[in-house]
Amino acid sequence: MKNKKLLILVTVALLFCGIYYGFMSDRLYAVVEDRIYRSAQLSAAGLEKVINKHGIKTIINLRGVHNKEKWYHLEKETALKNKAALYSISMPDHDLPRYSALNRLTDLLLTAERPLLVHCRRGADRAGLAGALTLIVVKDLPLSQAKKQFSWRYGVVPFLGSIGPRLFSKYEAWLADSRQNHTRERLLLWIKHAYVDRQQNMEFWIDSVNDRPFSYGKFYELTVEKMLGPLSIKGWAYDAQKKAIPHEFFVILGERITARVDFKFNKPDVEEYLVLDVKDQGKLSLGWEASINSDALSEKCYPMAVRFVREKPPGHTLPTKYRLCVK
Repeated sequence: MKNKKLLILVTVALLFCGIYYGFMSDRLYAVVEDRIYRSAQLSAAGLEKVINKHGIKTIINLRGVHNKEKWYHLEKETALKNKAALYSISMPDHDLPRYSALNRLTDLLLTAERPLLVHCRRGADRAGLAGALTLIVVKDLPLSQAKKQFSWRYGVVPFLGSIGPRLFSKYEAWLADSRQNHTRERLLLWIKHAYVDRQQNMEFWIDSVNDRPFSYGKFYELTVEKMLGPLSIKGWAYDAQKKAIPHEFFVILGERITARVDFKFNKPDVEEYLVLDVKDQGKLSLGWEASINSDALSEKCYPMAVRFVREKPPGHTLPTKYRLCVK
């Protein structure tokens, strides 16, 4: 009975610590003293105070670009006012990161001007991943030290699927399967050449059907009337692993209707989002169009998928949250 009460007290204490450090404290910590810091989302005044106190030259925002959000514009204005470079990378807090995002973060941790501040919303999960990567790729510390960035102290609850523990578990599984020991160089090699995200390292988006955009909700859904002639489906795609337009890319409706896309449009906004190398900007036609015969469509909703071939058939088929409904 005493052991049970003690366990309950310890659990409550840990939860309190997680809540406190995850939501109530200022959540600013030095990962590498005077060089690299992690934090939660700071107010404009708070960010300016941190920039001036620590001489911050670079800010990495792991929440991504949010042009419709006030906090994002205030952060941009504060960074510009104080001559700090701002980079925005979109990462989930409780899922695996995209290949392109993980590589971008790693590159910035290695090359961006110091002192550097990296933040997410709560300063817990995504900032914890950045902190752990920093301790390995910058300080060359062992895994055991790096994983302390995922502790309750920072508001991280590992068993809820935090991004840092998820990614490091995947890395350690790769080490075990390949019978290798961890080194700094091995982690960097894995991130660049062996890590595979949930989309097989492919970036893509479906923009519209007959120039009508999808509505956003639980699904990205669009309803069209049955008509004569083809349906024009447009979107974009980029092979982040190969840093090129996909060799072959297909749109799939339901189980049987497949159309190969034709890459034909420039997408400057997508190039900005992907942070393409300067040599590639304006030279890759990332925008595509696929034509589907509407006569083959029944009046129902079709789940949409994409398929791409990287080197040889059959390639990879990826389900999406898109649905096209025909009435």
